[in-house]
Amino acid sequence: MVELLVVISIIGVLASIVIAATSSARNKAKDSRVSSDVKEMRNYLELKRVGDVYDSVMVIHAGPLSVNGDGLKYSSDPAENQLYTDVANQTSSIFVITNNIGSSVTSYAIYGKLVSDPTKYYCMDSMGKTLPSDPSPLTSTCQ
Repeated sequence: MVELLVVISIIGVLASIVIAATSSARNKAKDSRVSSDVKEMRNYLELKRVGDVYDSVMVIHAGPLSVNGDGLKYSSDPAENQLYTDVANQTSSIFVITNNIGSSVTSYAIYGKLVSDPTKYYCMDSMGKTLPSDPSPLTSTCQ
């Protein structure tokens, strides 16, 4: 009887270790999905560029941004909306910060909040610079 209790307790300990390991792997997979969505958003923005200026429809925020909110949630463009929905499904958020508001936007940075570490963001900017763990979305370039 004692041996059966020992075996059951060992199985319980092993099960808790496996559950903890899969939780971490799941969060890293979500981070990968968020970074992929940030890359897709950059591709989408580059398609909307006319010369050196980005389409004014895509102007989200100029200058420093408070990240206490939920990030971008809705757009009238279905392709863009699909990216927002996918990021939300990963329990994350995405922010786009531009250098200007209006029709003269010439640079931007896209920030996706990492699920594994909510104090870090995956950043990609209009110059192609990428930072896998930028501390906060403050400027229109990845720092």
